[in-house]
Amino acid sequence: MLEQIEACGSLSEAARRLGYAYRRAWMLVDGLNKGWGQPMVQATTGGRHGGGAVLTPLGRALLGAYRDVQIHVEHAVDEAAGGFVRAVEQGARDQK
Repeated sequence: MLEQIEACGSLSEAARRLGYAYRRAWMLVDGLNKGWGQPMVQATTGGRHGGGAVLTPLGRALLGAYRDVQIHVEHAVDEAAGGFVRAVEQGARDQK
């Protein structure tokens, strides 16, 4: 959700892009904002030019930290999977 809000600047558009109902998207953002005790997303109400949503500095920091963790996890899984494949291949060679 945070990535989509960052990309499009709109909670309703972020919800559409993710296939979420607006209410679900709003509840996710509201839960984040309340759960962290500080807003992750700041929304502006509609008006002549419509409203919008932006990540706060804390929201951008959280998203960046999440991306870093995701990269480390993907790397660890790739290494583990490679080791698993090598072990299976070695076991198959040993069976011959």
